[in-house]
Amino acid sequence: MTKGALYRHYKSKRDIFDCIVGRMEQQDGEQATEYDMPQVFPL
Repeated sequence: MTKGALYRHYKSKRDIFDCIVGRMEQQDGEQATEYDMPQVFPL
């Protein structure tokens, strides 16, 4: 993937980072629900 293609979808490196972190949080929440674990929310 080229930089140009990447930045067509994201405005900045921070935007890419935020998207990755958001996806990880979503997956963690789904797994916590699947295994009946309590979800911990950031302060």
